Amino acid sequence: MNKAKRVVNYYVLIAKLKEVIRKGWKNACVSKERLESVADHVYSTENLAIAMYYVYKPDIDLKKVIMMLAVHEIEEIIIGDIAVSDPEYKHAKDNAHNIVESVLETLGEAEEVKDLIFEFDEKATKEAKFAFLCDKLDCDIQAKLYSEQCGFDKEELKNKNNFFTSHVVNGNETLSDIWLPWDEHIYQDDEDFKSVFDYVFNNEILSFRSEFENDIKD
Repeated sequence: MNKAKRVVNYYVLIAKLKEVIRKGWKNACVSKERLESVADHVYSTENLAIAMYYVYKPDIDLKKVIMMLAVHEIEEIIIGDIAVSDPEYKHAKDNAHNIVESVLETLGEAEEVKDLIFEFDEKATKEAKFAFLCDKLDCDIQAKLYSEQCGFDKEELKNKNNFFTSHVVNGNETLSDIWLPWDEHIYQDDEDFKSVFDYVFNNEILSFRSEFENDIKD
């Protein structure tokens, strides 16, 4: 196959992730017209990895982590984004590696990329563990941002039957009230990620953006 065509074919497949909306936000009925896409999530996890690396200085190969995060959602080109709490999650993920191999065939020899995806899924190396924690922490931070930006539609949620419906008790819960406690145990063995998670859990975080933008304008 023509080399230029290989590049374009791969790009066209990957670009679909810009259109795949993260299922968890749909399930939670987040009240925002434009919800986060899988591509948005990938971009955020990469930058979160950069921030964690330069602030906490862990002994990892950052370039390997960034590449791992860039490609770890490839199967969602075909299966879409499946929330962990969805009943079909395990069945959809069982075929993920076959999809990954099919997508990577467009590049020709790309064993390194495939190996990185499989390494991420196994979570056995320090880079894979770091990337996994970035992947999870990104979701938790985004849940807090949505809580502060727009909240979620509790009336719409009443008509659904999923994880979030069962966790709205008195109607005063924010999205982060429901989301973050569910993930807290993930960080218990990593002090750096736990410290960031705790900060997000206990503080308002969105106001910094407007303060920063105003300072730059001044």
